[in-house]
Amino acid sequence: MSVFAKIFSQIFDSSISSDYIVRHTFMDLLVLADRDGVVDMTTDAISRRTNVPEEMIVHAIAKLAAPDAQSRSHEEDGCRLVPIDSHRSWGWQIVNYEHYRNLRDEEARRAYFRDAKREQRSKKCADSPPASNGVKDSPTNSTQAEAEAEEQKPSRVKAARGKKTEAAKSRHAEFKAAILRYWESKNPGVEMPWGPAEGRNLEMWLRETPHTTLEQFVGYLRNRFKSEVNHTERPSRWIGNVTNFAARPIDKYGKPLQESANVGSDKNQQSPAKQRVDGARRVLAEIAIERGLYDPAGADGRPDAQVPQPGPTGEHR
Repeated sequence: MSVFAKIFSQIFDSSISSDYIVRHTFMDLLVLADRDGVVDMTTDAISRRTNVPEEMIVHAIAKLAAPDAQSRSHEEDGCRLVPIDSHRSWGWQIVNYEHYRNLRDEEARRAYFRDAKREQRSKKCADSPPASNGVKDSPTNSTQAEAEAEEQKPSRVKAARGKKTEAAKSRHAEFKAAILRYWESKNPGVEMPWGPAEGRNLEMWLRETPHTTLEQFVGYLRNRFKSEVNHTERPSRWIGNVTNFAARPIDKYGKPLQESANVGSDKNQQSPAKQRVDGARRVLAEIAIERGLYDPAGADGRPDAQVPQPGPTGEHR
């Protein structure tokens, strides 16, 4: 519990501290979350794990998932929780979990070094003879100074994590800008909807495809641009499936769309069935001309467009 003492003390000073049910539930979710801050559990499962009535869990999660203008963090409009999947009613991501995890890791690191240095000082004091002039041993002073300096030294792990986070934010912004260009090309004058679901789904997709370049992603969007899909659908519904357009555009059935290089010249091309019917009519016309039943010039010298049709008995009229 000492590891979480600093974390929980901050929660007591936050805007959710006035509702003890919400505060306690949030603390429980911090403990139940995985290393990425995801609580992939139903409210019933959370209720059974924490021994708290489910209606209280539902009430607290609704509060934590709502925007909070008084929150210290403006990310996700102050929401503490966001759904991990918009198509189901359970499973949440703790928005600022990385902040709480960094607090926990830094506090644990400091506690470890404090205990190690304390043990080292105790061992040196036991092995050293007592000072006759009342002055403390210099090795002890040096060890204490080292411990204090170690506490004040910035965590290399934390610094590396900060650089990684900045790179992820930059990549997220670039890919979001590409989606915006696609949207504006297909929906000029219509503002692209972008909320927590879009940001979360794009972040999850980028995390799952760390080696996909921006150029490849733009190629996926270009193929989607040419596909038979609903281009006014909000991005959160299709970001996770954007790789479906990696190879080529698709039709409304999800099948590869066959693009023709001479679509304009093929507009007047007859279908195979129409070609067979016209061929049969030409054969009938030739037979009628041969038997003298049909004059292609007509009575007035103009071509006669009427081709004799077979009669009910099979004879030509």
